[in-house]
Amino acid sequence: KSGEEDSPKSLTLSVPTEANSVLGPRENIDQKIREHVFIRVETSRQICTTGEDITVTYKLYSDIEARSVVLKRPAFPGGSVLEMVDRYDSTAEVELLDGKPYYVNLIRKVHLFPLQSGELTLDDAEVLCTANMRRGEQKISRTLNLHARPGSLMVVDPPLKEKPVGYSGGVGKFNISLSASDSQPLPRSLIKIQVRILGQGNLPLLPNPVIQWPSGLKAGEPETKEVYDAYRFPLTGYKEFEYSLTVPDTGTIQLKPLAFNYYDPSQKKYATVVSGELVIKVTNDSIKDGANVRPLEQKGWPLQYYWFSGVLVLILVVLAHQFRLDRKERLNTQLMAMQEVTTLPIKDYLLEARMAFYKEDEASFPKLLLSGCWNFYEEAWDLSVAQHQKPVLESMMKEKGFSSETIQAMMELLIACEWLVYSPREVSQQICLELLKEADRLMEIQQQSINP
Repeated sequence: KSGEEDSPKSLTLSVPTEANSVLGPRENIDQKIREHVFIRVETSRQICTTGEDITVTYKLYSDIEARSVVLKRPAFPGGSVLEMVDRYDSTAEVELLDGKPYYVNLIRKVHLFPLQSGELTLDDAEVLCTANMRRGEQKISRTLNLHARPGSLMVVDPPLKEKPVGYSGGVGKFNISLSASDSQPLPRSLIKIQVRILGQGNLPLLPNPVIQWPSGLKAGEPETKEVYDAYRFPLTGYKEFEYSLTVPDTGTIQLKPLAFNYYDPSQKKYATVVSGELVIKVTNDSIKDGANVRPLEQKGWPLQYYWFSGVLVLILVVLAHQFRLDRKERLNTQLMAMQEVTTLPIKDYLLEARMAFYKEDEASFPKLLLSGCWNFYEEAWDLSVAQHQKPVLESMMKEKGFSSETIQAMMELLIACEWLVYSPREVSQQICLELLKEADRLMEIQQQSINP
């Protein structure tokens, strides 16, 4: 459903959960729960252009006495995403939908940039809801799994007709500038050339610009910087490409204006913006910006003070390095101790996660650990990619006779990994170690069922 339909706002209204939780004499409890607790998916557009900035929001609505837990947050295969919130918590707001007040929890909200044309099916979201209902004096508690059924988007490529030469995939509205850190550098000095593309649209997807450097100048890959407000739509800000190069002994460096082509979906046509020309004059003057500068008199501390300060700094650097080594050694000791009591499977499905832990790559660890677990089930239990769902896995583990404690621990491990994927700021090296130990323990239990 499109977010343009109702435009709900956060309101200071009370939700009549108690009255809505009363069942009629013949009212079906499951049907009533599904009518009063549901997931709604809002998109900024239903038909969009490849690379266009689209917002997709999954919300849980409820107006009865219920407690819900998110089992699965949606993924977005076929698109690049940028989160629009820092973290997802249990705080609910009150919104009006079709004139009725609901408690609303955010499941996921992202900028979505579709990467290919065709029908893009939005992923499901799953919530476990426990509702407390009443029929007369009788209290009834019922637990249901609720799904989103979000539908799809239609993605079309920008038209081939009139497509400009050098079009690199920019979709939105942009401008371009060209500047230098120093317009009058000294011979053989290092300067920075900045190309900045600013505006609204798919800024994170913009590739490096193509620059025709003057003869004799060489610049490597640029450093990129992205500055934008991810919490607002459309995505607005700039992407900067900074090139470092050494100027020659003398002469004038002239960079021709840069052209940037993009597709404007609101106008349904291509547009071109052009930067100004950049002229850099290499000067032989030993002193710039003021010829009346006198040599500095020798002032300051005695020489031995500087020597002592240098030694002190060196000692502090050595101590800091030793502290880092000791910390890493403690973590490695814990990991080695864990491996001494855990017999890893013949194939280490968690190898990539293990390597991320060793490299202290906390951002990649949760996703790699999650992927390793599902890879195990694919190969060991013939679980298809479409079956990468916790309820499916839970059912299979029950059929294979695993204890309820093992099943519960596995579900909690997967939920923890999924949560950390979407909340990277919560990840720490200690959490990674604990998750890895638990994953090894559970993998060993399940591997033993295959090779007793």
